[in-house]
Amino acid sequence: MEYKTDYTEEELNELFDWFETHKFENQINLGKGINVVDVKLYVQSSINQIKSHPNNVTFSGLIYKLFIMKDELIKQGKVLD
Repeated sequence: MEYKTDYTEEELNELFDWFETHKFENQINLGKGINVVDVKLYVQSSINQIKSHPNNVTFSGLIYKLFIMKDELIKQGKVLD
């Protein structure tokens, strides 16, 4: 997914549902010096922030990072189910 400043409610719900329904390894390297050592904590914290301010474009970068994280978990074979 390309970065954009506005995500639909459907896109967000699909993203949140994916993280809630899949098990995955709890550490991932996203490249460019970004190493997430507690994926579950990062994801839950991010989702809580986004849900508390759903229409705030300030969180578009955070949403994009969750999409990148999902894609990398799949690409790197770190999805456990």
